[in-house]
Amino acid sequence: MSGAYKKQNLYVQYLHEESLLNTDRAARTANQVESIRGDVLLISGDRARLWPASLMGEQKMSQLRAKGFDHYHKHIVMSMNSKMQTQDIIRAVIGFTIYIFLAPSILFISAGTLKWPMAWVYVVLSLAATIGSRLIVLKRNPDTLVERARFTTSEGTKSWDRLLVAIVALLGPMAIVIVAGLDQRFGWSAIFPEQVQFLAVLALAAGYGLGVWAMVENRYFSAVARIQDDRGQVVVRTGPYRFVRHPAYAGALAVALAVPVMLDAAWALIPALVLVVGVIIRTKFEDRMLREELDGYERYTKETPYRLIPGMW
Repeated sequence: MSGAYKKQNLYVQYLHEESLLNTDRAARTANQVESIRGDVLLISGDRARLWPASLMGEQKMSQLRAKGFDHYHKHIVMSMNSKMQTQDIIRAVIGFTIYIFLAPSILFISAGTLKWPMAWVYVVLSLAATIGSRLIVLKRNPDTLVERARFTTSEGTKSWDRLLVAIVALLGPMAIVIVAGLDQRFGWSAIFPEQVQFLAVLALAAGYGLGVWAMVENRYFSAVARIQDDRGQVVVRTGPYRFVRHPAYAGALAVALAVPVMLDAAWALIPALVLVVGVIIRTKFEDRMLREELDGYERYTKETPYRLIPGMW
């Protein structure tokens, strides 16, 4: 730290200490906050170098409590150590690369051929949605990618989600492409007309699009079910969350059912239905968690009454 920066830092701290000693200024500040006729949420960083924001936040909460502030008020101190270390970045890149190419590789290996046009359509749409969504989020909410990359070490992950996330995000999709590939190789089923397959392609694109929209709109789009107090999580009501409370899961349902149809692999509908059940169960558990633990979510359920399908559930 340069000498000039140290002097500036000390001067700012001096100003803060003087403002705390000046009772008139403190009183005016308290009145401004207390004049709010609603909930108060203060968010500060734990490593602010120019201004002791976390200290100020705690003092403000104490003032509100002393004054008998009768609305909800909370102070969240966010960890500023959200930047990933080099080894974390390398691990995340390797893991993401394996993840996006695992399903296409297994699909073609199971089929025993690369000469499968509709499979290539699936691969292109899948890669476009996965890579495209991450590039958009990287520009808009890069901390969301940090959160998702640390899904194995995230604090507060619900125990019930450890199995469900494996079924929904890994085992279910892998089972679908394995069975679809084997169906193609051995000709177990060929019952879907081309027109139906093309409609399934549209459903797949719509499902991916809904998932991408949800991920871009929701900066708390974690890979696991947990309340992100460390990131100051609040209820997201915009974008697709205006229509259903779990739009990404709704998109996942469309994708799971569309893949077997577009690949003309009826037997793959069996693992697809298992995946659908897993998504519905996870939605139910996660929605209950949010109702019980996330401030404002219960009120949001009145505004947006449906979890997955408008008019149904």
